[in-house]
Amino acid sequence: MKKRILAKIKNNNVNQDNSNNNMVEQYKFVYEQVKSWIENADNKVNISCALFFGIFTVITFLSEKCIAVPENSVVNKCFEGIYTFCFVASIVSAFIALLYYAYSIFPNLSSNETDSSLKRYPIFFGDIASMSAEEYRNKIQKGTDSLFADELILETHMNSKICLNKMKRYRIGLILSLITVVFSMLSFGAHFMMYR
Repeated sequence: MKKRILAKIKNNNVNQDNSNNNMVEQYKFVYEQVKSWIENADNKVNISCALFFGIFTVITFLSEKCIAVPENSVVNKCFEGIYTFCFVASIVSAFIALLYYAYSIFPNLSSNETDSSLKRYPIFFGDIASMSAEEYRNKIQKGTDSLFADELILETHMNSKICLNKMKRYRIGLILSLITVVFSMLSFGAHFMMYR
């Protein structure tokens, strides 16, 4: 009877360890997923920034270099005003979009706690770097799966906030980039019509 009870307790402990390991693996999966979202957000910002500023540059270049001013032409003041307004508006919106793009890829170095020395199992590089090697080694050696899982949960939450902020800034930058392209096309059209 005693052997059966001990075997049952051992099986329960093994099942609980397997359950804890499965949970830690799930936490790691979600943590890695959030990190990949952050990388994707940064890639989207880089591609959008290059694409829209390339389009803006081409339209501006075409507007200034490819539209010949006819000799003895009379400038249409209405289209000149539209051209000037749209050109200035496109430059201003391009500059603001660039600021949002830069702000969205600017690294956030904050941790999920203000005082990294209070962490019992640090996994964030800023927290690890703020400790001495000996202090970090002691914390990791005393760490448990439970502490690791808790820290994974907190870092996943913090990284999710970072990702959400990046995507909000990216969306504003994208909208401003579209506005920039529209203004630059209107500027191009007004520049063309100014001498007709």
